Parts: sequence; structure tokens; C-alpha cells
Amino acid sequence: MKKYFLITLLILVAFWGCEEQVDELWNAGSDTEGDSDGEVSPIAGDWYADSIKEYPGTDCAGDSSTDIMSEDFIDSYNLWLQEDSTFGIYVDELVRLEALCVGGGGTWDGVNGCMLNSIYYSPIVMCDVFGYNDYDIESGNCGQSTSISGTWLTVPGTSDSLLTLTYDPFCRDSYGYTTRQETQASCDSLENDWVTNKVDNIQYVITDSLQLILNYI
Repeated sequence: MKKYFLITLLILVAFWGCEEQVDELWNAGSDTEGDSDGEVSPIAGDWYADSIKEYPGTDCAGDSSTDIMSEDFIDSYNLWLQEDSTFGIYVDELVRLEALCVGGGGTWDGVNGCMLNSIYYSPIVMCDVFGYNDYDIESGNCGQSTSISGTWLTVPGTSDSLLTLTYDPFCRDSYGYTTRQETQASCDSLENDWVTNKVDNIQYVITDSLQLILNYI
């Protein structure tokens, strides 16, 4: 039922392939210097969503790069690369239940929730589908705040630079969403996956306007 509900309400994000090549972006190079002299990498800092663009590997969303804030139900996002080589990713997610219900062909009732195929799904049930723990009765929205930590390393190159993120263990549900459970026991109790070996290798460029361009490889 959970899977059917998710599909019916169209919450799966569709990605379109595109032919735009981004090689010239990486060929433009980076001002990153080696850190053998003890200098901190220029990528260190607290990067917010409005200063980050993504090229997710060989695919891209829309016609060019992806705005992080357009992904899933992200309301706020920041990537904090600290000078001690640790990092934190902090995400606030927000689902507007009425818009989601109507967009999926349902009828919204502020008291009873979403009427879909002659079945009511209460706001609490809808929030639970996402694993969210914060329901606002006045706005009819639900959400959650999650964070992931780990360590980071940069490897300067001649035409690009490589950022490696090694994640601390975290909990992820069967749909690939990060959940708020912070221990393996609490994660396992919900039949979610306790991820212990996630590593991302990301090409990056910092533009003259101090925008961080990421290309997941």
C-alpha cells in the first residue's frame, strides 16, 4: 500500500537525459592549490543550496545543471566542509500535503486528509509514508530535519579537482531517502537500511562568482 500510494501521488522525481556536455567546465580548471604547504583548501566552508549546482554524472535534470532545492522535497540544504576535514550535510524537507494530494488526482480535506480512489489518507498517515515526524496542523505541511556527517578529502588536478566524501553510518529507507534514525537498532526496527560504506567522488569547480559546481562521477 505504501508503494502504491507513493506512485499514485507522483512523488517519484523524474530525471531527463540531456546531451549538453560539461567538459568545458572542467577543462576551465580550478584555482585549487595543493595543501602540502598547510593551506586550507578553498572548498572548505559552509555551502548553502543557492551557491551549489550539480551535474549528476552522465545524466542531468532539465536542460543543464540541477538546482538542489528542486530535488524531492528539500526546503533548505547546506554542505559544511570544516577545516578539520570533517563535513556535515544538513537538510530540511517539507511536503505540502494539499498540493501533493491534488496533484495526484485526489481531493483534499483539511480535517480528514486526502481522498484518493474513495479512500481517505489522513495527514498523519501521509507524513508517515515519508517517515517524517513533524506535522503542522495550521499549514497542513509535514517535514523532517536530517543530518549526515563524515570526512572529506580533496585531490587537486590539472583540469579539475576531486572531492571525496566518506560518510559516517546513517539510516536510509527502501526508497533511498535518508531517515532521522541515528542508531542501527532504531533503523533496523523500521526495516530500513543501515548504510556503513558510502563514499562519493565528486569533481568540483569554484567559479569566479563563488558558486560551487559539482559533477558526481
